Amino acid sequence: MEFYVIESELKDIRTRDKVSIAPFALNKSYEGYIATINPQVEKDGTILIKAQVKNDGDLLEGMNVKVLIQKDIPNQFVVPKASVILRDNQEVLFKVIKGKA
Repeated sequence: MEFYVIESELKDIRTRDKVSIAPFALNKSYEGYIATINPQVEKDGTILIKAQVKNDGDLLEGMNVKVLIQKDIPNQFVVPKASVILRDNQEVLFKVIKGKA
């Protein structure tokens, strides 16, 4: 599969990084890896990335998919953006301990 990333995101992407794709038309996801990164930047500031995923026969050429590139970030705690709440102009993250936040 092929997809584009913006130039500023390229620093975080390497070949063999794990990818997960979820076609909008199907209710499942596929795992794979980044196979190639085109060394040329397009006119609009994007870079072509090619990933390899195993097709079980349901994927069709030209399908629209959501692409997630999975990266381990050492020495950092990463949470989904939706988990962070803005209170009094401060970003707040609640932690659950023994069933209480």
